[in-house]
Amino acid sequence: RRGDAFFGSGSEEEKGVYQLKANVAHEIFVDFCNVRGPADGDEDEIVMDRCVSPFLLSQNLLTYWISNPGVRLGGAEVVDPDASIAEAVKLAKEADVVIAVVGLNADWETEGYDRTTLALPGRTDELVARVAEANPRTVVVTQSVSLVTPSVCI
Repeated sequence: RRGDAFFGSGSEEEKGVYQLKANVAHEIFVDFCNVRGPADGDEDEIVMDRCVSPFLLSQNLLTYWISNPGVRLGGAEVVDPDASIAEAVKLAKEADVVIAVVGLNADWETEGYDRTTLALPGRTDELVARVAEANPRTVVVTQSVSLVTPSVCI
C-alpha cells in the first residue's frame, strides 16, 4: 500500500524488532522496484521512471519529469522510554543547570508531507515537564523549522 514517504510515492513504512548480536554478520534483504504502490481511489501502479507528460506533449511543449525512487532503511537500539525519562530526571536533579534541546528532525520536517499536529513528537512534552520539575533551573531550546506548541515551556 502507498504511504506518505517520498512525496506519496513510497509504500507504507514497515517496522519490526529484530534481535542482532554484536560481532556477528547479519544478512539484510531489501526488495525494491520503481513502481508506485496503489492507494484507495488511485489503484494505478505507475512506473516511477523518466516520464513524458502527455498534456505537454500534446501542446508541443515536450518535457520530462523524472521521479526519484528510493529506499529508506534504518535501525535504532530499542530503549525503554520510561527508563530513559527516569534517567533524565535523575541527571537533572544532580545538575546545576539543565539545557534541554528538543525539537524536530528530518523524520518530522519534510516537504514530502504536512505534519498533522504542532505538538513535539512522542513523549517530548512529558520529558521536558519532568526534567523541569526535577530542576527548576532548566533552559529549553527548541530546534524546528516550523512551529511547535510551547505548552511545556510556559
